[in-house]
Amino acid sequence: MNVLVYAGPEALKNSVTHSISSLRSILLPHYSVQTITNQTINSQPWKASCALFVIPQCNGTLQTASSNSIKEFVESGGSLLTFGAGAIRSSRELTGAASISQDLLLGVFDKTTRSYTYLTYFNDGGLSNEPLALHTSDGSIIEGISGLGSGKFHGLGDDNTILARTSNGSIAGLSMRVGQGKMA
Repeated sequence: MNVLVYAGPEALKNSVTHSISSLRSILLPHYSVQTITNQTINSQPWKASCALFVIPQCNGTLQTASSNSIKEFVESGGSLLTFGAGAIRSSRELTGAASISQDLLLGVFDKTTRSYTYLTYFNDGGLSNEPLALHTSDGSIIEGISGLGSGKFHGLGDDNTILARTSNGSIAGLSMRVGQGKMA
């Protein structure tokens, strides 16, 4: 099975590089970790062999065709991992709201809850070089994590699992079920 790391023009190069090296050090030899571009997303049959789709930190919205393909992957049971993104959950579609739609990275519809979950990209100049401490849900503290953007989370219900928080209490990692798939 493959772990595919998005490497389109919106993805920050440092985040792509860090994502690939970190995931390879953890997952090899059990999974193949490789990049995927917009062209491949839209022209090749990648979904059947993809165990995890990864979106590194981005500085803009994904192209519509790629976004639709990733959305279908998650809604039909795929797993998505994002870095430096926030999330908004809403009972209505937000793409028409001009002030919000420019910051939306990807939207997924959950048929079970009849709600939309939108990933928002971190629009604050890129990765932070300031080291942070993460407090995990099991009480562990991980010191010296750098290169994190801090996403904002709005409208999320009780059906999410907070994986980690920063020292100031902001959510650093969150896991949620969306449709038949999972997002973190």
